[in-house]
Amino acid sequence: MNKREFTDRPILAGTHARAFADSYVSDSLPETLCYTVDKHDNQSGQRGPAATIKFLGGRFLYPHELVRISPVRAAQLLWVDGMVPAWINIAVWDCDEEATELLLTFCSTLLPVEPSRLPPDLGMPAANELVPFRIRGPVDSVDWRRRNQMKLR
Repeated sequence: MNKREFTDRPILAGTHARAFADSYVSDSLPETLCYTVDKHDNQSGQRGPAATIKFLGGRFLYPHELVRISPVRAAQLLWVDGMVPAWINIAVWDCDEEATELLLTFCSTLLPVEPSRLPPDLGMPAANELVPFRIRGPVDSVDWRRRNQMKLR
């Protein structure tokens, strides 16, 4: 898989995750997607400028740079010199009138971007179209339902 092919994966996985979560809420979720990437902070080595986190690949980012971003930007953040996290969980996190927000949490272990070497989700075939993404249910918290004024079926 090359970088361009990997860039398409958050869109495909996000579409699946949105559809899955949509089946659990009484109102339809917006089809427009935005992504929030887990604020993984590598504590080893030198620290960056104040208020930054040390992200994958040693990049120093401000936490707000990981919130409600495009799928292309999410893919750029998760791609590190031809390597990506061994697994990336994707789940609906929030929504507003305009977009469904997906949360990406991930393993800090980086592996070469070869679908056959990336572990598939439980019950999925090796090298399936979503690897390394794993669809998870909507975040099931009272706070999430209250913010969105949605009720579980």
